[in-house]
Amino acid sequence: MTDKIHPVDEMLAPPKLFTLGLQHVLVMYAGAVAVPLIVGRALKLPPEDVAFLISADLFVCGIVTLIQSLGATQ
Repeated sequence: MTDKIHPVDEMLAPPKLFTLGLQHVLVMYAGAVAVPLIVGRALKLPPEDVAFLISADLFVCGIVTLIQSLGATQ
């Protein structure tokens, strides 16, 4: 038997974890903001409603992130 850790389960060094985590947050944020902007403009909503859509989308993304990180989806 070997005690070798599979690459998927490997714990990375903190600098690499930080870099990959920051990349994930930036991509998630861009994706979360792009959809309400596109939908809001397509529906010709006023800027206040588009801002509300963006806020609601970021709020829901945060709730889902907490649910996933706590393992409630297993």
